[in-house]
Amino acid sequence: TSRVDAEGGSGALLVWAPDATMPYRGSRFVAGNRFVLAAGASLASVDWVQAGRSRMAREDGSGERWAFDSFESRTTWRTEDGDATDSMRLDESSSRAAFDIGGIRRDVSAVVALSGHRTGQAKERCQQLALYLAKRSGARVKSIQNNVRLSLSGSATLGISSKGSSLLVARLVASEPEDAYRILHYCLKPLEAFLGFAPYA
Repeated sequence: TSRVDAEGGSGALLVWAPDATMPYRGSRFVAGNRFVLAAGASLASVDWVQAGRSRMAREDGSGERWAFDSFESRTTWRTEDGDATDSMRLDESSSRAAFDIGGIRRDVSAVVALSGHRTGQAKERCQQLALYLAKRSGARVKSIQNNVRLSLSGSATLGISSKGSSLLVARLVASEPEDAYRILHYCLKPLEAFLGFAPYA
């Protein structure tokens, strides 16, 4: 069980950027995250899960790829635009059905939330990257003026939603954990100006 309760005061920048949760065979995991922001605060939070020790997966389907008893994660963000919540509940069978679609194995799922003026450039990068990945996967994307330079070895999709003028939520699925690190680093690199280092470098 993991629980995070964090508050960002006016003018603060709160960054929560852990490594991915990696459930293993027989495990049960429950996470609850709650972020409360005062007016004028900024937030970058990441909640993500990998398929487990997927390199241990065997040809016969045994091993530890998406092989766990249960995984639950619920994150709530309270900003000046109101509350927003993202939740996920998986078991071994539902996780494979959710992520292995169209013959493509996906080993990573991530949710990135950005709020406040200090994350403005990170939001722009996420939006540019969502278009870039859509075009990369064959979607017809018009009017894309994009300088994204990112080397990826597998498939990746990034969806964007927002609540009010402040909160942007990006949902990522990727086939390769290394690609997920590269994508998170690309999106959050503008925070280096405030932190002195870039998350997921």
